[in-house]
Amino acid sequence: MKFTISRWPGYCLAFVFVFFFALSLRQLVDEDVWFQLLTGQETVRTLAVPRTEFYIYSALSEPSLFVGWLWGLWLYLAWLAGGYTAVSIFGALVWGAIFAIGAKAIVTFIERDVPGGEVPKVRSMARLWTRCSKAGIPRRHLKLMVCSMS
Repeated sequence: MKFTISRWPGYCLAFVFVFFFALSLRQLVDEDVWFQLLTGQETVRTLAVPRTEFYIYSALSEPSLFVGWLWGLWLYLAWLAGGYTAVSIFGALVWGAIFAIGAKAIVTFIERDVPGGEVPKVRSMARLWTRCSKAGIPRRHLKLMVCSMS
C-alpha cells in the first residue's frame, strides 16, 4: 500500500497563516515589548544602532550591545503608524508568516526528497529498508520517510 504526498494548495498555506495570525493577536502584556519599543525609538532618534546604555540609570553611557535593535525599530515604526493595536497586528503578521513559510518549507522538503512524493507504507524497518534499496532511495532518506509516515 502506498500513499502520496500531494502539494499543498495555496488555501492550505493561507489557513496556516490565518490560524497563527489569529492565535498571535493579543494585548501587549509582555514586559520586553516596552524596552523593544524604547530601543526602536532610540534607533530612530539617533539614526544609528545604540552602542551605549540609554535606559538603565546606573549604567548610563556605558558600552552596551542591543541585539534586538532591528525588531525594536520595526515595532516602533508600527507603533508610529497605529499605536499599540498596530504593534499587536504587526507581531501577529510576523508570526503568521513564520509558520506559513515553515509549513511550506517542510512540504517542499518532503516532496523534493521523496521520489514522486510516494512513500511505501510498511510495518517494520527491515521491510522499509528492503523496499527503499530496491527503489534506489538513499539510506539518508530513510529517517525522513519513517518520520513522515507516523
